[in-house]
Amino acid sequence: MPWKCPVCGHVNPDDKEFCEVCGAKRPENPEIVEAASPEAVKLQEPRTVEPVGEQAAQEQSPEQVEAVTAEAGAVEESAEEKVEEATEVTEEAGKEARAAEKPEETETAKEPVEEKAPETIYLEVVNSPAPELIGKKIPVLLKVFPQVSIGRSPENVIILPDPTVSRRHAVIKTEDGKLVLEDLGSTNGTYVYRQESGGFEKVEKVVLEPGMIIRFGEQTIVRVTTEPA
Repeated sequence: MPWKCPVCGHVNPDDKEFCEVCGAKRPENPEIVEAASPEAVKLQEPRTVEPVGEQAAQEQSPEQVEAVTAEAGAVEESAEEKVEEATEVTEEAGKEARAAEKPEETETAKEPVEEKAPETIYLEVVNSPAPELIGKKIPVLLKVFPQVSIGRSPENVIILPDPTVSRRHAVIKTEDGKLVLEDLGSTNGTYVYRQESGGFEKVEKVVLEPGMIIRFGEQTIVRVTTEPA
């Protein structure tokens, strides 16, 4: 009988020893569910978007890769819409400035354009050996700290209770107006999910973008999200 993954909730076939989505090992007494149709299984929305570990990555199905690609595409479309909105605000501000230079050509002054509030960056925990962190959004407080350190030690700004994460694993900072994630020579590395290869790629430094999926060490996976301040 199909069994339900206790980590992400995905319903797996009876012959699978590892979850098809997150790679978690089948428990000794799994929750048994009635067999679902292929269409119903395809429409499942698992809590995690990427399996953990090399073995789980090899078992990833084309449908699951397509789901991750579609989700990242939706985030990119949202980012493009935000850029278009910001461009419209800039053009409107330019018209206001030109009107202010020639007051005789306008009967009444237009109201100033309200500036768009800056966005707050979050690291949304997708997978972690600490179940209470899954789904939690951790703010990247660059307005408070000159740079945000990430690691297992309590001295970091963002603490990840993962034995495969180094005490001081990585740091997020601003370089040339861009948000950058830099690995600090960690033991188990920092990885970024690449859609073109369908897997994680080890990085030393990378520019953060909305929708980016990052793995610290071997178990902790986060997704970069933004919200209005």
